[in-house]
Amino acid sequence: MKSIQEEVSLAFKKAVIQFPNAKFIVGGHSAGANMAAQLVFHTDPKELNFTSDGHFQLVGAFLVSGIYDLRELVHTTINDALNLSP
Repeated sequence: MKSIQEEVSLAFKKAVIQFPNAKFIVGGHSAGANMAAQLVFHTDPKELNFTSDGHFQLVGAFLVSGIYDLRELVHTTINDALNLSP
């Protein structure tokens, strides 16, 4: 999970570099909503960048049916692939 989240963060950082004056809305469904929420709530705002006129580039999030409490997955077969701990 940590490596996937790092990839999401890196992809966003590349996007803001490539489009320095764009405004972004991140979104996702289920696990994708979790990844988008992690980006929004657990990334240092300085890393998310600002437009040249000083506005924050990440302006919104659209999160649908997200899995936000991953502790529920620890004791399931899904955790065989995720390798989460409590």
